[in-house]
Amino acid sequence: MKTGPHALIVLVLCGLALTGCDAEKPTATLPGTPDGNMQAVVNGIIDGDPSVVFAAMPDSYQKDVNDLVHRFAGKMDAEVYDKLFVIVGKAGTVMRDKKSFLVNAKSLKENPEVDLAQLDANWDSIVGIFDVIANSDAGKLSSLKTLDVMKFLQGDGSKILKKAQAIAALKKGENPFEAMKKIKVELMKSEGDSATLKMTDPDGRVKEEQFNKVEGKWIPTEMAEEWAEKMAEARSGIESLDTAKLKAQMMPMLAAVEANIDLLAQAKTQEEFEQTAESMGKQVMMAVIGMMMQMQQGAEEAPMPMPMPMPE
Repeated sequence: MKTGPHALIVLVLCGLALTGCDAEKPTATLPGTPDGNMQAVVNGIIDGDPSVVFAAMPDSYQKDVNDLVHRFAGKMDAEVYDKLFVIVGKAGTVMRDKKSFLVNAKSLKENPEVDLAQLDANWDSIVGIFDVIANSDAGKLSSLKTLDVMKFLQGDGSKILKKAQAIAALKKGENPFEAMKKIKVELMKSEGDSATLKMTDPDGRVKEEQFNKVEGKWIPTEMAEEWAEKMAEARSGIESLDTAKLKAQMMPMLAAVEANIDLLAQAKTQEEFEQTAESMGKQVMMAVIGMMMQMQQGAEEAPMPMPMPMPE
């Protein structure tokens, strides 16, 4: 495992994946001590409960995150957003219906890092992630406008995290979720609203991290110092989003991806399936590169990305 303690903190505190909401659960109760809170966050991820991450944040920070989600939903183009989730749903269907073609794909069978036995055993978890995301409240922009992030993470967020833990076993080597169980959190010193934690990762590397108490919650000092600035930048970024330009860039690519997924669903042989998948990969790569080039140029007269040929 190559992720140090500091990186793990960032991943844990920022790991709010696009998932939906489900039945409401009790909000996680934190110990109230700097080391206890940090250990509770790590344990929450291990136990498949990402809502602990959100519960560990100060109330005003939670409001900021909810506000950003709602601002994004108010600015985003519904056709682009909803089409993306339609594609996710279709991808899940193809994975369910064409499992034999996928698990027997040459590129997969020749990948030394993939445990094919685990892949077969956890196939339902892989497909399940697509299904949960596609059918969640986050799958429609209209629902995202009023999404409650806490409920969001307590419901389908937990489902997806647990499925992700099963998928993590697909790659040979140490499972990152298993590695998290070996993280050691120790309180070095605490004075007033400041504390120093020592975190040791599974490889024995040590990182001392400064924490501050904000609104009764212990969070990394760096996070506390940068939060207002980062939120301001995020809000500014959302407000400056050119949805018309984004739509013009994204819809042709999404249409081509969807068309190729439909072709994958119709494939009758292994060869036909793999040829379509390879073509799809190349087309998406070309479109992404073209879109990135246009975004870098920024000018209105910048050339549009190279059109993607639609499948016949």
